[in-house]
Amino acid sequence: MYRTPKSVSDLPRNRRSESQLNRILDLLEMIPDDALTVLDVGARDCYISEIVASSGKYVTAVDIEYIPFQRYLTNVVLGSATELPFPDKCFDLVLCTEVLEHFDEATLHKASLELTRVSNKYLLIGVPYEQDLRYGRTKCSFCGKVNPPWGHQSSFSLTYLDDLFIFNTISYSYVGESSNRTNFLADWLMKVAGYPYGSYSQIEKCIFCGCSLLPAPSSNLKITLGRISSGLHNLQVHYSKPKPKWLHTLLRRTLDSAPHNSNYVSEVSPLNDPCNQS
Repeated sequence: MYRTPKSVSDLPRNRRSESQLNRILDLLEMIPDDALTVLDVGARDCYISEIVASSGKYVTAVDIEYIPFQRYLTNVVLGSATELPFPDKCFDLVLCTEVLEHFDEATLHKASLELTRVSNKYLLIGVPYEQDLRYGRTKCSFCGKVNPPWGHQSSFSLTYLDDLFIFNTISYSYVGESSNRTNFLADWLMKVAGYPYGSYSQIEKCIFCGCSLLPAPSSNLKITLGRISSGLHNLQVHYSKPKPKWLHTLLRRTLDSAPHNSNYVSEVSPLNDPCNQS
């Protein structure tokens, strides 16, 4: 049984919405009982890692940035989803959520091979479902390049995930609702306007130059065009049926066809390495 904090005030600010709680609970319910060692790739604040570890599982959290050590976690490791510092088939379950959508196609393919390589049994993947990457675009005021919303460079369907991983899908779940999609005319008007409106509140920086995304000063004409674009988007939202917001997929290894990497360098202490437990 997985336990979340008793009070919403105990949660990190970005976890307090009902949709986020439902997303996390759905992921937790999909974790198989026989997955005793777990790797959380892209752990960020370790919130999910900590809940899983509190259930008695042996959890390793990996992220490209430093992670403050959490009370329940066995290992915290610096690393990238495209180059995991672990041997083949090291973990019963590899969990990766809110990560893959940030990769372009080439990086996504490389990450999928790495996640598959280090998993002994299962992969549990969480991604936005069929996200319209036109909606919420921003324009960097420093380098002038157009960024995808929230740094998301890839959009996913169940079929796409099936094709991306060599494991077999054994269960999947759709969570939440979203109407955030646009149309050709609204997208074109926002482009002409220079993207005065978009996901500028995001914490993700420009994927091209690494600067914070801030709307550039715009003329009255461009502001007007942006408002017309937003109005067209709102009309579409009003008349469109909402779609699921997230897709969660549990996959299982069936064939010994995962990539092999004999050149990994472990950053984990041998005494606490989940891949060397006797």
